[in-house]
Amino acid sequence: MASPRTGAGAYTAMSDAVMLGAALQRGKPLEEALQIYNDDTVKRGQQLFQRSRQAASHFTPSGWKPVSPAKLLEDALLRRKAEEAKSEKGLIKQFQGCFR
Repeated sequence: MASPRTGAGAYTAMSDAVMLGAALQRGKPLEEALQIYNDDTVKRGQQLFQRSRQAASHFTPSGWKPVSPAKLLEDALLRRKAEEAKSEKGLIKQFQGCFR
């Protein structure tokens, strides 16, 4: 869960590579080595996610409630429809004005 707010993109990629190499070098069966790698990766991902949320909280107003992407999209589509309807009414008035 690297994000620009944590500056962890390249570091996460390198850590993943090192941890995968270490898990594979333990001499365990591949499936077990991959499980060890996965467990570590999930743990680090959860920690990074929490750091990202903490960093993001510094950029949001107090009392701010997150809005779901679905709600943002719905609102944008409603605004677009309203703008299109307003534009169409203006065009109809212009067209009608041509025949007066």
